[in-house]
Amino acid sequence: MKKTDVEKVVKDYGISIRSYYVYKKEILTNGLSNLALSKRKTEPGEIFYFFKEYYLSPKKYSAAEARQLAINKFEQMTGIDMFCSVVSSSSTMYKKLLQEYSSEDIQKYRTPNFSEFDMESFLKL
Repeated sequence: MKKTDVEKVVKDYGISIRSYYVYKKEILTNGLSNLALSKRKTEPGEIFYFFKEYYLSPKKYSAAEARQLAINKFEQMTGIDMFCSVVSSSSTMYKKLLQEYSSEDIQKYRTPNFSEFDMESFLKL
């Protein structure tokens, strides 16, 4: 098939040529499973849960790092290779996080508390 033939066919189906090549690459790389997920417009809820777990930890991961760690954890637990364009961007996840937590709460979770009382319970003095 010539490129012009491909352009005609995808246009008939209402798909852009760019989307065609993205879909083609995804099918060759990971099969049809993620392509079906990409039509849902939302990623599995577990990924956002894992994102919160990593972002709100005292290790102070950036939003991008927390997103990637969440994707990796989801892939490891389910055995499904996630196509990253299916998953919301780190900035979108961060905005969603701000809807659930105030900036003060986020700062509190990301800051380790080393008060005297906590150290005693931790060290069992």
